[in-house]
Amino acid sequence: MFKNLLFIIFLSASFSGIAQEDYSYISDRKFKDPTDLMGYDFVPGIMEIKGESQQELSPGEYSFGVTQSNLFVKGEGIEGVYSINNINTTDYGYKLLLMNARNPTIQGHLKMVLNNRAQVDALIFKRTTNEQELIFYQAQMPEAQRNEEDAFFSGRWEQELEDKDSIWGTTIRPFFRIHEAQRGVQERLSFGDSTSIEFIQTVKIIDKRKKKKKKKNEEVVEKVALPTIAEALMMDEEELKEAGVKLKESRVVKVRSILTYEDGTTEDVVTEYEVSKMTEREDETAAPDGERYQIEFELEKGGPFYLYLTPKRTLSAFEADGIRYLLKGY
Repeated sequence: MFKNLLFIIFLSASFSGIAQEDYSYISDRKFKDPTDLMGYDFVPGIMEIKGESQQELSPGEYSFGVTQSNLFVKGEGIEGVYSINNINTTDYGYKLLLMNARNPTIQGHLKMVLNNRAQVDALIFKRTTNEQELIFYQAQMPEAQRNEEDAFFSGRWEQELEDKDSIWGTTIRPFFRIHEAQRGVQERLSFGDSTSIEFIQTVKIIDKRKKKKKKKNEEVVEKVALPTIAEALMMDEEELKEAGVKLKESRVVKVRSILTYEDGTTEDVVTEYEVSKMTEREDETAAPDGERYQIEFELEKGGPFYLYLTPKRTLSAFEADGIRYLLKGY
């Protein structure tokens, strides 16, 4: 199993098995609903004991992984698996009511403090009712890294589609990958993953003109040149027939990602899916920043795939083979 998905294997046992190489930054993800927390691993940058001390943390020194049933906590003095009895929505964000899975007498909570963008600023953890709260602050992404990521990853409000056919010729570089089949595990992508989704349309002109056999002493007549692809695309069926040509169109969704395995080796995995039909739907009840439009891709084999657009018809997310890809700023 490749390194950046180790947590899928260990999810049912402990989030401490995650190979985390960086912090989870405040700006990484929005949490508009408690369900958005599922499968996410918070890796804070600072720990504070109110009125006593504050210390910077190394990436992965402490972490909080959320699933539907459990909170997996890593860190000195608090490590363990805690059952989530309930998740309450509060005026500051969310509050997870906890019970130690191995010792039901140990009960506590995890408060998640949201900013005005629905991003988690801080996590306040209390292992038991008798212990003091520990405050963990999410890290701010360095400006240089932010500029690099903004240039590399596709933003949720950047690419607008006039209609469903406008997607062809577009490439998406998603920021997050959610593995629906593995309890919704959320994986933040990196430059090295080189994950991309390309929508490729190719057009070929097929010469359907009958070839005449040359008779002896017959004068050679120069053959009329075929129309260009641009010219052919502007012709209707009757004009194509008169020109003696036929158009063969192919539409392909190409998904690429470089996988890194435990032994350090990598594999560049590229899969192409041929599209047979596209259908667009609209959800008029969608929120102003929700997903109002859905484009369904019916495939020659497998599928279907789905592309989601915001109310402004900008690209938002893509679903394929049990994986949901989110664009930056989701």
